This record gives sequence, structure tokens and C-alpha cells, in this order.
Amino acid sequence: MSPLTRKSLADCKTAGLYRAWKGQLFIQDQRVGDLALRSPFCGTIPAQLPAKLEARYVVAVSDLRKKLPAVAFGKKNYANDEVHSQGILFSLYEVEVLNQNELRVDRLTERLKEKDLALVRYLNERGLFILLTSSALAKEKDSVAEEFPRLQALFVISSPRPTRLAGRAEMLGTVVICTKSLIAKRTETSMEYEQILD
Repeated sequence: MSPLTRKSLADCKTAGLYRAWKGQLFIQDQRVGDLALRSPFCGTIPAQLPAKLEARYVVAVSDLRKKLPAVAFGKKNYANDEVHSQGILFSLYEVEVLNQNELRVDRLTERLKEKDLALVRYLNERGLFILLTSSALAKEKDSVAEEFPRLQALFVISSPRPTRLAGRAEMLGTVVICTKSLIAKRTETSMEYEQILD
């Protein structure tokens, strides 16, 4: 895709959005690009991220769907960028590419979509930060198909809202542990990184 086409698309998508975070994305010590997280509703993010953000793990989106509530993957559910389910907060952001050379990020996005993968970073024991493509999120039946996949950032953390679920922290801990077990089963993580970056 040409830079002009990509730039026009980005201009359209980021109009009127708050920039909640910006920094550099690294994968296996390789700089992928400068990114920003944008939202039409909020200028902050629910958990702190470092300026140098390293995505350490690769997980199949199909595996994440088995461990996380289905509402987390419904685009229409994020009316205010947030979904609360089972004592867990899911917060979704658009990812904007800041640097002029976008080809590497474009390639990463295309590979993640092609292989149905997501990049995961643990937020200590508070939850997860997930980078996935827009194609991984379920759309409404009458929505127009996307011409280009886009990166999305999904936070999965303990919900700050009051809840009747007494074990919300335990529920989140279970999600984190289950996701770690998925990663532990993937013995070709390094090779997968090479495949999505080459």
C-alpha cells in the first residue's frame, strides 16, 4: 500500500481523537516504530506503559477467545472505549503510527492478521496489554468491510467499578495465568517473531 493511501486513511481515522499515550514499539530488541494510542473518549490509559514498549509474547487470537469473555472481542461493545465483564475492565484504543517510515508497522499488521496472532505484554499482575488487528474484533453484520487492517490496543485489567463478584481479582489472576499457560505451550515464539517481522 502506498504511503499516500495510508496517510489519508490515518488522517481520517485519527480526527478528533485524544492521544492517550505515545512511545516506541520494540519486538526482540528491534524497533518496529513510534506509536500512539488514541481514543475519542479519554486522554488517559488505564495502566501505565513505558515509553519503550516491548511486546514479549505472541499468542493466537483463537486461544485468547477461549480465555477471555466474548464481549471483549465485539467492536460494537466499546461505545465508550470500555467494556466491564466478570470483574474485568477491557479498554480499547486505536493505534496511530507516528514515524514516517510505516512499512515495518504495516508488515507487522498484515502478518498478525494473516496468522491470526496477537502481541502480549504483562502489566505486572494487574492484567494484560494486547496488540491485535482490527480484523480480530467482531463487527456488526451491516458494517462495511475494512480495506486495510489496523492495529488496536486492548487493556485487560481489574475493573475499578464496584461489582457483586467477590472474586474479581481472582478472576483476573486466572485470566493472566491461563494466558501465561498458552504462551508456555508455544515453543516457536522466536521463530514466529522472525516470521512477522521479516
